[in-house]
Amino acid sequence: MTTFVIPGSLQSNHALLGAIQHRLRQFVTLIVDRHRTAGEVLTWRRMHAIEDEAFESLEATGAFDDNYLAMLHSSCVRVPELSNDMIVNVLDRSVLPLAFRLIVDAYKISH
Repeated sequence: MTTFVIPGSLQSNHALLGAIQHRLRQFVTLIVDRHRTAGEVLTWRRMHAIEDEAFESLEATGAFDDNYLAMLHSSCVRVPELSNDMIVNVLDRSVLPLAFRLIVDAYKISH
């Protein structure tokens, strides 16, 4: 099991996580718009692909420490049953990892 040690005050960590969430939302929105424009429905496999692309875009900016990004990326909790082509249908989005919540929200408001 990986343990993340992140230096800094709680307040500065909170601000940094907020900045990451803001940038992640921007990338997710762009990616989801592309998929929605192509008429693609949100499946679990697509959800993982969108999340991966969004985090790759975040990493490419070089603006954030990889440890922070790793904490927020769901790849560490992938469940094979949730990587299939079934359409995503969640009753309580609060149980989803951050990126998944952003993706579900973006799919609901896109187009």
